[in-house]
Amino acid sequence: MFGTTNFSSLNLILTQSLDNSTLNIVWLLIALGIANKVPTVPLHIWLPKAHVQANVSTSIILAAIILKLSTYASLVLLINLIPNTAAYFSSILLTIGLVSYIHSSIATLSQIDSKVLAAYSSVAHMSLITVGIHSNNYWALTGAILLALAHASSSAALFTLFGQVLYDRLHNRLFYYLRNVTAYAPGLKIMLLLTMLANSGLPSTINWISELSILAGIAANNIFVAIVLSTTIFTSALYSFWPYSFVTAGIAVTSKFNYIFDLTKLETSLLLYLLVPNFIFGINVWLIEPIVLKDVISLLY
Repeated sequence: MFGTTNFSSLNLILTQSLDNSTLNIVWLLIALGIANKVPTVPLHIWLPKAHVQANVSTSIILAAIILKLSTYASLVLLINLIPNTAAYFSSILLTIGLVSYIHSSIATLSQIDSKVLAAYSSVAHMSLITVGIHSNNYWALTGAILLALAHASSSAALFTLFGQVLYDRLHNRLFYYLRNVTAYAPGLKIMLLLTMLANSGLPSTINWISELSILAGIAANNIFVAIVLSTTIFTSALYSFWPYSFVTAGIAVTSKFNYIFDLTKLETSLLLYLLVPNFIFGINVWLIEPIVLKDVISLLY
């Protein structure tokens, strides 16, 4: 329509050729498409179903890469392309992200299917990214970008453990049948613990740095939203560690769990590949921050 794909040129063309009401409509239509991809409540129903029906490789690609396209689109299309409209609607997006985060965190606690739990956990983390992106604060925006990287690591490891490792051995995803399955698999128990620690935002992980940055940035603008978000930290710990305690403790449902073999070298190397950078960059976040520093400042309106 405008004969260019350059975002700087498009920004000038849109602001000069369209009035404010038309820009608002364009921005809202783009935001609606991105909200479905985040996904944001109530447009999130497709994600758990997609993860359940997909194989583990597809689930990993979906959680670690495809969902991050919504983060990229939010930064480039919503904030960078039409910043004035993004500032006008920022409070609405913050409210939607907050409601989505609370809803998905509580919904995660009620899941009995391991892959569905991991899917709802993804919705919660992506909603927190939405809050950070639309906060117009340096720390919160930096935390949102870092959380996108952190979620790619922890969620991919989570789907690998539940969708590949345990499902291949037991052919079942329900937690009732996963009771104490790690009794004879110490390597699996350790990897599951590291994954849950990363997913819950343990200090020394990049998840913790990113969530702390988002909370600090939000607190500078709206202390009420920060307080509400901080209370949901407990829910993330709950939906991370009650599955861990269920899988690693108690009495096994059947005796066949005595014959579960431990992680193979290939599975161990894959999980280490996903988790080790999470802890390395969590301790040395200064290795990443300079990379995003310049771009984050340019996105502030």
